[in-house]
Amino acid sequence: MLMAKSPKDKNTKVVAKLVVQTLRTFECHVLSITTDNVSEFAEHKYIEKKLHTKIYCAHPYSSWEKGPIENANKLIRQHIPKNTYFSPLSDDYILFVQT
Repeated sequence: MLMAKSPKDKNTKVVAKLVVQTLRTFECHVLSITTDNVSEFAEHKYIEKKLHTKIYCAHPYSSWEKGPIENANKLIRQHIPKNTYFSPLSDDYILFVQT
C-alpha cells in the first residue's frame, strides 16, 4: 500500500497527478487500479494514459469488489481516524502509517 498527502484536498486534477507521481516508480507492476466510484477519480483517463494501465470503478455499495482497499483503509484508520484533517499530519507520519 502506498499513501500520499494531497496538498489541495480532493481536487480531481491534483489527485490524478499525485496518483501518477506516487505509482510512477512501480508503473510496470501496475496492471490495473480499482477505485471507488467517486468524483476524486474523475480524471481516471489521465491516470490510465500516464501509467499505461486500466482503471476499474467498483459498483456503489459493493465494498466486496475491492476487499484489499477496504482492508487497507481499516488499517489506516487505526492511526488516522475518520474526519481527521490531513494538513497538520507530517509527511513522516504519513510514511509511518504507510509502513
